Amino acid sequence: MYGTDPVRDEDDKKLRYLSEIRSKAMEALKREARRIEKSSEHGDKVEATVHVVHGNPKEAITRAAEYHKVGMIIVGRRTLSRWQKIFTESVSSAIIEHTTIPVLIVH
Repeated sequence: MYGTDPVRDEDDKKLRYLSEIRSKAMEALKREARRIEKSSEHGDKVEATVHVVHGNPKEAITRAAEYHKVGMIIVGRRTLSRWQKIFTESVSSAIIEHTTIPVLIVH
């Protein structure tokens, strides 16, 4: 008896969905990088590159930045509750603590 494998079909759907999200994210990031390059206030050349990494963001961002020898890491900040701040380390705090590369945190 032959038929489709429901587990494999579900896995294929997840992979297509993740691939679609990654593509949309890359396009959005590339648009933003182009906007940053064009908006230099004093005519200074600003070069922005986009890297997508996978894994624990606290480790993966730092590792990728050091590998690519970037001049600055720019990360977003999320608002944590008082209790969350006590019991969890934010990604931006972890990056600052684990790299010598300048870090800009955007709120």
